[in-house]
Amino acid sequence: MPDAVVSSPVAAARRILVVEDEALIAESLTEIITDMGFECVPAFDVATGLQMATTEVVDAAILNLVIQGGTAYGVAAILASRNIPFAFASGVPHDGLESDWKNRPYIDKPYSEDDIRSLLQQLIPHHNWTTEVATASVNPGEGSP
Repeated sequence: MPDAVVSSPVAAARRILVVEDEALIAESLTEIITDMGFECVPAFDVATGLQMATTEVVDAAILNLVIQGGTAYGVAAILASRNIPFAFASGVPHDGLESDWKNRPYIDKPYSEDDIRSLLQQLIPHHNWTTEVATASVNPGEGSP
């Protein structure tokens, strides 16, 4: 699957790097992010994630821990060195993270649109959330139990 930048119609959107190798999850996460008014920068494997973490200008990142080609720890290290906020969104339990990364924001799969919104609010607290949340697509009945 080729990597492509997917953006919403909102001008000058903040950019979110998404490292996720499961196509349906990546597509769903991209839709959630763009519906919230962000630009999604997807990476579907470790090599692309490492390249994008090194070269792309992004405001935050959401990383699946176990991805095609290994783990996202190398991507996380690059993002941390660049002071780019990131979180893990994974099926690996939080206590399964390497100790150096347990202090980072984390959400379990499966997650909801509300979980992603809360996560991005934590990662980018200075963003104008009143504008973006008002334009977000919200589906009644979805969310965390």
